[in-house]
Amino acid sequence: MFKVGDKVRHKANPLHWRGVVVADNKNGKLPRPSHYITVRLITGVEVNVYPDVLQFDCE
Repeated sequence: MFKVGDKVRHKANPLHWRGVVVADNKNGKLPRPSHYITVRLITGVEVNVYPDVLQFDCE
């Protein structure tokens, strides 16, 4: 999948939804246990995304 430091972009909206992976998280307490990554977007906002749900690509 992705690792910390990877540059990623969203397939549908690559202009605004791109950034760097800053954390790789595994959490069993979420509504559905899953593996998600934290991405710091170019706007400075950090978002948690599920790579299997949202369509992110490596740049």
